[in-house]
Amino acid sequence: MNYLGFFQRLVKKGSSKDSSSPKALPEKSGEYLVQKKKSSSSGGQDLLYFDFFYQLSYMSAISTAGIARNRIFEYSAQLPGKAAPYFQEIQRLSEGLGYDYAEACRLEGESVEDEILRSLLLRLSDCLSSGESEAEFLGREADVLGTNYADGYERKLESLKQWTDAFSALIISGVLVIIIGVVSTMIWKTDMLFILSLVGLTIGITIVGVWLISLMSPKEVVTLPKPSSREQQLAHIFLMTLLPAAVVVALFLIMRGAGLGWIMLLSAMLIFPVGYLSTMDDKKITSRDQEIGAFLRSLGGVSSAIGTSITDAIGRLDLRSVPALSDGTMRLKVRLQTGILSSLCWQRFVLETGSMIVNRSVGMFRDAMALGAEADDAGKRASAYAERLSLLRARRKLVSKPFGWLAFSMHGAVVLLLLFVTEVMTTFGDMIGKIETEIPGAATSSAVGSFLAFDFAGLQLLNALVVPVILVLTAVNAVAPKMADGGHNSKLLYNLSITMGLSGACLIMVPHLTAIIFAGVG
Repeated sequence: MNYLGFFQRLVKKGSSKDSSSPKALPEKSGEYLVQKKKSSSSGGQDLLYFDFFYQLSYMSAISTAGIARNRIFEYSAQLPGKAAPYFQEIQRLSEGLGYDYAEACRLEGESVEDEILRSLLLRLSDCLSSGESEAEFLGREADVLGTNYADGYERKLESLKQWTDAFSALIISGVLVIIIGVVSTMIWKTDMLFILSLVGLTIGITIVGVWLISLMSPKEVVTLPKPSSREQQLAHIFLMTLLPAAVVVALFLIMRGAGLGWIMLLSAMLIFPVGYLSTMDDKKITSRDQEIGAFLRSLGGVSSAIGTSITDAIGRLDLRSVPALSDGTMRLKVRLQTGILSSLCWQRFVLETGSMIVNRSVGMFRDAMALGAEADDAGKRASAYAERLSLLRARRKLVSKPFGWLAFSMHGAVVLLLLFVTEVMTTFGDMIGKIETEIPGAATSSAVGSFLAFDFAGLQLLNALVVPVILVLTAVNAVAPKMADGGHNSKLLYNLSITMGLSGACLIMVPHLTAIIFAGVG
């Protein structure tokens, strides 16, 4: 057989496919290796391990059905995610170029830079060449990779915990830099470059802080790509309406000359419903992810024990053990009993949860069952995958939730302090300037001038530069908790509505508070 000609025809055929499809293959093996090296060396490495754990768990689940080796690789090559292209390449080497699967796995393993993936693919090659049971090997390797993934995830959480404390210190340090700049204008005339450097240093410190939080946070996929659950759909509708409304209201207030405080406060009120719905959906997804493993394990066990179908087994389960899934499971049971196509019923069940873990664990359970696996074995494999990820995310919440509330309270405190100090110093400087105007030479007398030498121009410049610092703090203290917590991107609007509301309230109240304090000084 002319393998070179066949490979060229295969390349031409693969190049005509849509590259966005999970089944689309790259044009050349060399270009594909470059893509893999980039994904392994960048921040996508966490997502690669996340998808590879799913890939092996899926393969271990369907292999319990006792299907042929080529069908295991065929099904695995069609999965979405960053791990599927590795098995697409193996499938292409085997079917297109005539290599057996053991040799194809060896060739693919030798081309991978990542040591963990290289070792796994080479061990898979040894398993296939030695005749070891694929089901036993894949089940064992899925457990090992899950343990390695959990260990790396927990190490990142420990680092994240340390960096959240460091983030608070960085924010406080940045604000102190500005306060030192304000006080320095009271002592000596400061250069404009010095003031700009202080403000730039503060902004740089805060941006570095949020970058470190993003770097230390584990990367994973929590929700489905498109809005599917009820809360996600409502949040999407509100996002398409309230976010443009907030922009229009802000522009209108700017044109009317309204203060920045009112602009931020009203904008925060408009985007809050979007963020609130996303946060509520995140809580429900967390509960569903914690229960889907127990549900599939119980479903598989009951079905195998009484020798009945999945539809009958659902009717025998006590759904009070999975309260977060009880409503969706009841609707699933009714749909199955009415004779609707099983795949459509389960697809609707997954969409109503909006969870990626539910989607993947249910998918591997149903595919394994459809290929002839025992319900008990399929339920155990799907449950092991779902429960390991849900436990890791529960530990992540223990770090991200306290940090989120700390960031919000710290934001309110530092913005209040920053505005109060600058307003007090500005008001006090205006009073000194007024005294000098009314009584020439009073500000330079021995009683005053020996202690105070106000730099009015520098103070006014610093007072004006406080506004961009507050805007940066508002954005940073909203992004950092979202990075630490993960989940849907719309949760950022919830954090942003809180920080914008706090900043707006401080901008409105602090000048009035300062006026009250200096009202009796006259």
